[in-house]
Amino acid sequence: MVLEIAFDCSFVDYPLVAVNELDIREEMRPCWVENTWGEDGLERVFDSILATGSRRVHFRSHCAGPWWPTKVPEAAPGSVADPLNPSFRDWNPVEDAVRIGHSRGMKVIGWFDMTEGHAGIPTRWALSHPQFCIVNREGSRLDGPLRLVDRDGHPFDPGRHRTYSDFIEAGLMDGECERPDGTTIDPHLSLAFPEVIEYRIQLLRELLSFGVDGIYLTANSCVGYEEPVVRRFEDKHGISPFEVLPGDPRWISHQRGYFNEFIRKVQSLVEVSIDSEEGFEIALEGQGTGSGPMEPEPGWKRVPGWVKTPDFIDFGAIASSGLVDTISLWSFREMDRLEADLRGRVKISTRYRYMDDVFSREDYQKRISGAESRGVSMFVFNEPRVPLGKFEWLYRVKPGPIYDMATAWGRKIFV
Repeated sequence: MVLEIAFDCSFVDYPLVAVNELDIREEMRPCWVENTWGEDGLERVFDSILATGSRRVHFRSHCAGPWWPTKVPEAAPGSVADPLNPSFRDWNPVEDAVRIGHSRGMKVIGWFDMTEGHAGIPTRWALSHPQFCIVNREGSRLDGPLRLVDRDGHPFDPGRHRTYSDFIEAGLMDGECERPDGTTIDPHLSLAFPEVIEYRIQLLRELLSFGVDGIYLTANSCVGYEEPVVRRFEDKHGISPFEVLPGDPRWISHQRGYFNEFIRKVQSLVEVSIDSEEGFEIALEGQGTGSGPMEPEPGWKRVPGWVKTPDFIDFGAIASSGLVDTISLWSFREMDRLEADLRGRVKISTRYRYMDDVFSREDYQKRISGAESRGVSMFVFNEPRVPLGKFEWLYRVKPGPIYDMATAWGRKIFV
């Protein structure tokens, strides 16, 4: 099996975050932003990915809201840091990504991160419908910043508190994205409510209409201890979920039932929305809420705790039902625990997140070798701003334009 290399891509990665990560000289920053923003910027990123030999892009289409001019009522993207805060009234970056990718013979997968808040930036829909948010075991509703007041005693105001730094400066969250009460600042919607499922399905329906070649779902929440969830558990088991431990197989199976129902609806949506399902892919990944780094793995010295797959995702049942084509896991440890018969029913991919300057060609080869030995079919670079901008060895022959600009405009020449 030939291991395919793919790249995640976000339209804001390069004009916003990479300015600092690639140490772009102060006087060159306006020029860098101009050359990495909008359609021309996307073309330079896609050309850089193509220069590595890869022909597959996972384009970030949803992350704390849809990143396109949505018509779904009350749906809107989370704020993006100034000065590039697009309204999406005039620009659909997903459609442009599909057009640019297809013109270069590349597959463009819609990367749909099922978050309603990302690093303290909540969606309008979640703020408008806090009653549909998850309730944790301690009784706290995970509705983000809605009921919080800042250091000066002023209530949360989405007009003032718009970015990651705004939330920290106001004292609404800490650097780990936690509220003062120790729970997440990001809203988490519950799949126990039909309104939440319909909202997600509407967004996915719009995404499919843009001509993507597949969807890559990243799930980070399912259900908690909301009243209908508790009642359904009691009806089935004759006992309250508060009387069993969170790791009890009955409780885990209960959560999995909600998630499996949602994935079935996604698969049905694809069936009715895509003229020809041949070649169309549904990939699924879960991210946990683990805190602190995990034990290092070969080629990955700093493994974040959130890469753990949450218990509510039952890859075995999902794969055996043919609901997805690919499952994705970050950690080799999790891959090694997969049931043997599952490997024959679904493709396996893995993602790698560049975390700091420790990643080298040797580390890369260790990750690739480890993936190949486990029968993985695809290796995905997550948010590859630094690799594309710094690692000449990542390119097949001639480095792409992102690398050329970074070496020309940075404070030092990268090798």
